[in-house]
Amino acid sequence: MKSSSPRGFLAFAGPFELFSRRRILCVLWRGALLAFLCCPVLLRGGIAGSVDQSFVINFAGTVSGIASQPDGDLIMVGKFTAVNGLAPAKIARFNPDGTLHAPFTPPAMYSWEEPCFAAIQLDGKILAGVRGATPPYITRFLQDGRVDNFPPGYTQAVANPLTGALIQPDGKILVGGSNYTEPRSIGLVRFLPNGTLESTATFSIGEGPRADIGDGIISCIALQADGKIIVGGRFSRFSGQPHFGIVRLNPNGSLDPSFVARTEWGQEVACVVVQPDGKILIGGPFFTLNGQPARGIARLNPDGSTESLATFNPGTGTEGVTGIALQADGRILLSGYFLEINGQPRNRIARLLPDGNVEGTATFDAGTGADGNVTTGITLQANGKILLTGDFTSIDGQPRNQIARLNNDPASEVLTVPDNTRIKWLRGGSAPEISQTTFEVSTDGGATWSSPGTPSRIAGGWELTGLNLPDTISVRARGRFPGGDGGHSFSILEQCVDVPPLSASEAWRRQYFGTAANTGDAADLSDPDFDGNPNLAEFATGSNPFSTTPSPGLPAKNSGNLEFTWTRVKASISEANCVVEWSDSLSGTWNASSAASTTILTDDGTTQVLKTTIPAGSNGKRFARLRVTRL
Repeated sequence: MKSSSPRGFLAFAGPFELFSRRRILCVLWRGALLAFLCCPVLLRGGIAGSVDQSFVINFAGTVSGIASQPDGDLIMVGKFTAVNGLAPAKIARFNPDGTLHAPFTPPAMYSWEEPCFAAIQLDGKILAGVRGATPPYITRFLQDGRVDNFPPGYTQAVANPLTGALIQPDGKILVGGSNYTEPRSIGLVRFLPNGTLESTATFSIGEGPRADIGDGIISCIALQADGKIIVGGRFSRFSGQPHFGIVRLNPNGSLDPSFVARTEWGQEVACVVVQPDGKILIGGPFFTLNGQPARGIARLNPDGSTESLATFNPGTGTEGVTGIALQADGRILLSGYFLEINGQPRNRIARLLPDGNVEGTATFDAGTGADGNVTTGITLQANGKILLTGDFTSIDGQPRNQIARLNNDPASEVLTVPDNTRIKWLRGGSAPEISQTTFEVSTDGGATWSSPGTPSRIAGGWELTGLNLPDTISVRARGRFPGGDGGHSFSILEQCVDVPPLSASEAWRRQYFGTAANTGDAADLSDPDFDGNPNLAEFATGSNPFSTTPSPGLPAKNSGNLEFTWTRVKASISEANCVVEWSDSLSGTWNASSAASTTILTDDGTTQVLKTTIPAGSNGKRFARLRVTRL
């Protein structure tokens, strides 16, 4: 347990643990390498696709959608009533390691039937779609879980089941679903950023998707760089015209007649991803594409024609692909209910090479795969690790209920400011392939940001030129990427660089408070979680300033001394002075550790565990505290 303490002090007793968020990060300024951090890959024999032993979450119920925030936190929605035995229901926020994030306290969602997707806006607000309700609707949450002012529902504009959302660069929100004959609905609508339904004068798909038998369903949506919209699903007509399984819309919702792709009657395109070169990956229960045999997975040219087998050849393909995730190196992750690809056993998880061939188990091996369908999601985290959700209880024979994380090859992100005229963001390896990239700059330590322009794609990343940047500046790069079943959920990742680089405490403030300035809630002596430990102490011990700080440990008696074990973040050593003090009473005089000895027990390069030996006193009892002051 931990007791409260005066400002500037940390008093503690009991066990604790710390965790460090790291991934590959290169920081350059005018060609000079300033920093390089690497996230090691856990290897079951070193193979990408193996189960990540450090990530375990147990849901009571189903997970329907997952999205990643710019800070790496995960938003998960579904018809679950508990997480790891705790109470969060229907929507929950997790730290990148899978632990529950605090504070995140949404209201009771007992009236929801099932949240089915999550999407993150650039301002950090969280959209969640709800199916099963009458009518279905969207709710928007703030970062702490409170419901935001967002017009709920859209009557019969889209019918159940809702299938997903896509946020455009201008903040408008596309939402897809079914198209029932009665009551009338159209299957795809677009909302303005404030949540009001866009007028049909500026966006209309006419009658939308229709099927000769059953309901027309929009299963997936993807956005091209030119603003055109790829729509996949199960339909035989669209806007009154014969179209099977896939269409392309102009930005105003009208059909693009230059797009020639089609499946056949009764077949479905369940997932779609647009590659950086404009080619289009599609997956689903289809067997024919553009009049030729194509089983379950294919790649289209930008005009909708099927790419030549000479450059993309998945062989005999597969059945039951419901999710596609694209890596920055061009490799293609698949999930669904398939059991083989091109005749090679692959239980519901697989990776293709950029040319469509199934990757061998020497470099990607999920073992025996999933024991149930992986049909509600596959998505990548910023560090390349692979998140799976579905109706399974184990992966490769290891217990994992509804969700699992797989290891992957290294991911790289290199955000550089080569000179005052350019910003460049190079991405590679297993990092998620992104779109809708934005660059922003700040001259006040991240308190405010402004856009210097729109970056353009270059080989391996993005670049913005023709700038006139000041010598001292912060730069932020952000990109969006889809995830979940059919890409229904929408994530954002970001990377920041400071020139010259921030100090460790400034970087810590930026991570948690969005600003590097020593003011307001981010100030050294501020205590935003009211746990009695000011920010400076939280920084020095590697703690989260928004959750109750765990205790570093209990003093242990050893002969005539007390041995006091505590933790220090190495990056804080140059900025914060940590001193163990003791007293025979809380109201008495506190003695510094000049009469004590301190030794380093462990040092992993980021965090040190230390032991300070202090006199036990005549009665063998003493109070101890860690005093943290700025150097």
